[in-house]
Amino acid sequence: TYADIEPRWLSEERLPEAEERLKLALNLAEPLIAEASDVPAYAAGLTHILTKLAHVLRRTERATEAEMRFSQAMALQSTLAKSNPENTTHVDWRARIARSLADLLEEQDRLDEAAELLREAGSAIEPLVQSEDSRGNPSHFFASLTLSETYGSLERILRAQGDLTTADEFRAKAIEYGPGHFFRRRPPPDAGAR
Repeated sequence: TYADIEPRWLSEERLPEAEERLKLALNLAEPLIAEASDVPAYAAGLTHILTKLAHVLRRTERATEAEMRFSQAMALQSTLAKSNPENTTHVDWRARIARSLADLLEEQDRLDEAAELLREAGSAIEPLVQSEDSRGNPSHFFASLTLSETYGSLERILRAQGDLTTADEFRAKAIEYGPGHFFRRRPPPDAGAR
């Protein structure tokens, strides 16, 4: 398919081809959403196309266009998360898109906006990662990694702003929710009662 590419890892010379393919995919996906807005798979596919196109635009130094596409993807992903609360993957992907947009804003020295996006993304995904239902659920493994990376990005921005105390707090959270979080054994809920 046209969108079956990962622009973040393409060479510079392949970016024009990627942009062309993603715009073709976008032209095919948008009418599907218009006709069947209640099909989550169509909306999720469009979100991925928009995000990939935003990465191409960012890498080709078109920050305003990239921001617009990231924002569109986040809005669509937010709608998916609200309409399908049982599917935690939508919350995870929204956080990933927010982190990409925050990186773009950071490059433009818009640190307050970037920090706010990351705080919001982290607070949306952290309850999912802390949930008792997360044990053994593979999608929560990725949510935990996303949370760790989100808090790591927030730490970096807070340090750049000179807020070292809060940066240290988010660094600790980034480490806490890092790759090992999913595999740590949690004591049973009544373990302290013995």
